[in-house]
Amino acid sequence: GAHLSKFKAIALFGGVPYPVQDRTLSKPYDLLVATPGRLIDQIERGRIDLGSVDIFILDEADRMLDMGFSDPVHDIASMLPQTRQTLLFSATLPPSIQKLAAELLTNPITISIQACDTQQKLHIEEHFHAAKDIVAKEQLLLEILKEPKLQQAIIFTATKHSCELLSKKLLDEGFRVRALHGDMRQRLRDKTILAMRDQTLQLIVATDVAARGIDIRTISHVINFDLPMDAESYVHRIGRTGRAGNLGTAISLVSPRDRQYLTKIASYTKQSIPLLQELQATSARPPRRRARTFRSYPKTYGRKSRDSSSDSRHRPTR
Repeated sequence: GAHLSKFKAIALFGGVPYPVQDRTLSKPYDLLVATPGRLIDQIERGRIDLGSVDIFILDEADRMLDMGFSDPVHDIASMLPQTRQTLLFSATLPPSIQKLAAELLTNPITISIQACDTQQKLHIEEHFHAAKDIVAKEQLLLEILKEPKLQQAIIFTATKHSCELLSKKLLDEGFRVRALHGDMRQRLRDKTILAMRDQTLQLIVATDVAARGIDIRTISHVINFDLPMDAESYVHRIGRTGRAGNLGTAISLVSPRDRQYLTKIASYTKQSIPLLQELQATSARPPRRRARTFRSYPKTYGRKSRDSSSDSRHRPTR
């Protein structure tokens, strides 16, 4: 807040030309916010020296590990002074994060703030709808987007390709929508988020790259066009709505092939999902046997009828 106004902060991330960042780094600064990859690049270029760092903060640590940044994080930590203070923030605490904390922190104090399931029950209303295939999902999505209560929404897909494809289809339907995924340049990502924040856009179709870090209070709905493969990502996705005490709505479109993902979500969030019970009941039913049909064939004796008839056609007559 007001006490931080005297601190100069800069940011380093990929997608920004090096000359631009070099000019930024040439000026005095107190706080450096950086992605692991670009930070290591600038260290190797001789633009940054971590020898005077007092506080090392790892934010979204679980997401970093999911994206394969474990080695870069350890490399960065090895360049820091031993007398530093280290803080680690994570929305979840799986074994991998506990291992990372044990490696980087010394006798740490653990602070937990508002469990995810409590937050959902207080501020986010969750719905799960069955859809037999991709066509049914698209039809259902169009109906959901027509709801009067929907102000702005993030629609999550599983892949970058499906993200682009769905955003183009919604654009053809007349919606103010853009795609957001990891293959986009950072400048275009920032432009998309800004357009969502000033309500120029109504919809963003995104991959999990947007599941964290987006804080837009006017997002009333999160729609999982595709369910995530892990339950933690589901929690992060739906957390984009219901911000700052506002009420939010999370809607998931579930096909029969998503049953295993829905099972993980139910277990992780400790909630009963009626749709999951229906899918489990359906899969437990024995498959219907096809009615057996019988054909009647003429009786044959000795050699097969095909052979015997063939012989009769070539047997000379008296």
